[in-house]
Amino acid sequence: ALAAWSPLGFVAHPMPTRSRDAAATTRRANALEPAPTVVQGGGGSEKWWEATSQGLIGKLQVEQSSDSIQRLRKQMTYEEAAFDQEIEDVVVAGKRALLRLRMQKAVETPGMKTHLFKAIRKQIARALTLRRQREIARGVTAEQSRRMRRRRRLELKMKYEEAYGGEAAMPKSAKWKRRMGRIV
Repeated sequence: ALAAWSPLGFVAHPMPTRSRDAAATTRRANALEPAPTVVQGGGGSEKWWEATSQGLIGKLQVEQSSDSIQRLRKQMTYEEAAFDQEIEDVVVAGKRALLRLRMQKAVETPGMKTHLFKAIRKQIARALTLRRQREIARGVTAEQSRRMRRRRRLELKMKYEEAYGGEAAMPKSAKWKRRMGRIV
């Protein structure tokens, strides 16, 4: 074999001479596709369709895991859905009350009852704990719970964007994004 000089020392020539037929057999159909592995010594060489079927099985498993949230929602009875909605209403009402109290505190309203902050926060915490305990009883994992929370938040955001319109789709500077809380 030919040797070429490189900064790392002498290495084999990058383009060794070989026959045209050998180059044609090692060429792949797709440049991005990995070269097929050939097992020497006979036996279980992997076929092209086995890798494809494994990929399809993986995709199917991902789809099934994302559909589990929808299945959990459909499995709830009317009473359970109504109770979950009631818990959600308690949480939202509590957050509204906290906002109102913060505004009263900011304008220094006379006779304001500051002990209500703690009481309302505890009530919200109890409602959220109750929701999570009910999810655990239904067999919802922590990851599924997080996904459902994110999806609820996204649905609410989409509802508000439909009603009031979204943000203008113009490029924004990093300074503006930081000031508006889009990035940290």
